Amino acid sequence: MKIKIAEATPSQLNWLVAVYEGEGTPYIGPDGKQKLATASYTTDWGFAGEIIEREEIGHARIPTKAGELREYCAWKYRDEQVTKPTKYSHGPTQLMAIMRCHLTSLLGDEAEVPEELT
Repeated sequence: MKIKIAEATPSQLNWLVAVYEGEGTPYIGPDGKQKLATASYTTDWGFAGEIIEREEIGHARIPTKAGELREYCAWKYRDEQVTKPTKYSHGPTQLMAIMRCHLTSLLGDEAEVPEELT
Protein backbone atom coordinates (compact mmCIF):
# COMPACT_ATOMS: atom_id res chain seq x y z
CA MET A 1 0.00 0.00 0.00
CA LYS A 2 1.22 3.53 -0.77
CA ILE A 3 1.72 5.96 2.12
CA LYS A 4 2.91 9.53 2.52
CA ILE A 5 6.25 9.44 4.30
CA ALA A 6 5.37 12.66 6.16
CA GLU A 7 2.49 10.73 7.82
CA ALA A 8 4.26 7.38 8.30
CA THR A 9 3.93 5.60 11.64
CA PRO A 10 6.98 4.39 13.59
CA SER A 11 6.52 0.80 12.35
CA GLN A 12 6.24 1.99 8.74
CA LEU A 13 9.34 4.17 9.11
CA ASN A 14 11.31 1.36 10.74
CA TRP A 15 10.33 -1.03 7.95
CA LEU A 16 11.24 1.42 5.19
CA VAL A 17 14.63 2.23 6.73
CA ALA A 18 15.22 -1.50 7.19
CA VAL A 19 14.78 -2.07 3.46
CA TYR A 20 17.69 0.30 2.79
CA GLU A 21 19.85 -0.50 5.81
CA GLY A 22 19.35 -4.27 6.14
CA GLU A 23 18.09 -3.93 9.73
CA GLY A 24 14.65 -3.53 11.36
CA THR A 25 11.44 -5.54 11.42
CA PRO A 26 10.70 -8.63 9.27
CA TYR A 27 10.40 -7.70 5.61
CA ILE A 28 10.72 -9.01 2.08
CA GLY A 29 14.01 -7.77 0.67
CA PRO A 30 14.64 -6.50 -2.85
CA ASP A 31 15.68 -10.06 -3.77
CA GLY A 32 12.19 -11.37 -2.82
CA LYS A 33 13.45 -13.32 0.22
CA GLN A 34 12.12 -12.75 3.74
CA LYS A 35 14.64 -11.16 6.06
CA LEU A 36 14.56 -10.57 9.80
CA ALA A 37 16.06 -7.55 11.46
CA THR A 38 15.57 -5.91 14.84
CA ALA A 39 16.48 -2.21 14.65
CA SER A 40 14.11 0.52 15.78
CA TYR A 41 15.34 3.62 14.01
CA THR A 42 12.50 5.75 15.40
CA THR A 43 13.33 5.14 19.06
CA ASP A 44 16.95 4.00 19.33
CA TRP A 45 19.70 6.59 18.86
CA GLY A 46 22.22 3.75 18.63
CA PHE A 47 20.73 2.62 15.32
CA ALA A 48 19.69 6.04 14.02
CA GLY A 49 22.95 7.78 14.98
CA GLU A 50 24.96 5.98 12.31
CA ILE A 51 22.56 7.21 9.61
CA ILE A 52 22.47 10.75 11.04
CA GLU A 53 26.25 11.01 10.96
CA ARG A 54 26.75 9.25 7.64
CA GLU A 55 24.08 11.31 5.83
CA GLU A 56 24.88 14.56 7.69
CA ILE A 57 21.28 15.08 8.78
CA GLY A 58 20.71 18.15 10.95
CA HIS A 59 17.80 18.41 13.38
CA ALA A 60 16.24 20.95 15.72
CA ARG A 61 13.25 21.51 18.00
CA ILE A 62 11.29 24.56 16.79
CA PRO A 63 8.09 26.08 18.23
CA THR A 64 5.07 26.24 15.92
CA LYS A 65 2.73 29.23 15.63
CA ALA A 66 0.39 27.42 18.04
CA GLY A 67 3.18 27.30 20.64
CA GLU A 68 3.84 23.55 20.35
CA LEU A 69 7.37 22.27 20.02
CA ARG A 70 7.92 20.32 16.83
CA GLU A 71 10.94 18.31 15.75
CA TYR A 72 12.39 19.21 12.36
CA CYS A 73 15.29 17.93 10.36
CA ALA A 74 17.13 18.99 7.23
CA TRP A 75 19.18 16.84 4.93
CA LYS A 76 21.42 18.35 2.29
CA TYR A 77 21.83 15.66 -0.28
CA ARG A 78 24.72 15.65 -2.72
CA ASP A 79 26.04 13.72 -5.65
CA GLU A 80 29.53 13.92 -7.11
CA GLN A 81 28.91 17.08 -9.14
CA VAL A 82 25.81 18.87 -7.93
CA THR A 83 24.61 20.05 -4.54
CA LYS A 84 20.83 19.86 -4.54
CA PRO A 85 18.32 21.75 -2.35
CA THR A 86 17.86 20.82 1.28
CA LYS A 87 14.89 18.59 2.20
CA TYR A 88 12.89 19.27 5.38
CA SER A 89 10.67 17.01 7.44
CA HIS A 90 8.97 17.04 10.83
CA GLY A 91 7.58 14.64 13.40
CA PRO A 92 6.51 14.22 17.02
CA THR A 93 10.02 13.09 18.02
CA GLN A 94 13.48 13.91 16.71
CA LEU A 95 14.08 10.40 15.43
CA MET A 96 10.75 10.22 13.62
CA ALA A 97 11.47 13.58 11.95
CA ILE A 98 14.97 12.44 11.01
CA MET A 99 13.83 9.10 9.59
CA ARG A 100 11.06 10.83 7.61
CA CYS A 101 13.65 13.23 6.24
CA HIS A 102 16.06 10.43 5.38
CA LEU A 103 13.39 8.40 3.60
CA THR A 104 12.00 11.41 1.72
CA SER A 105 15.49 12.12 0.45
CA LEU A 106 15.76 8.52 -0.81
CA LEU A 107 12.22 7.81 -2.00
CA GLY A 108 10.39 11.08 -2.53
CA ASP A 109 7.12 11.93 -0.77
CA GLU A 110 5.47 8.48 -0.97
CA ALA A 111 6.51 4.86 -0.51
CA GLU A 112 5.02 1.37 -0.64
CA VAL A 113 4.71 -0.58 2.62
CA PRO A 114 3.07 -3.95 3.39
CA GLU A 115 -0.61 -3.85 4.39
CA GLU A 116 0.30 -5.38 7.77
CA LEU A 117 2.01 -2.11 8.76
CA THR A 118 -1.15 0.03 8.70
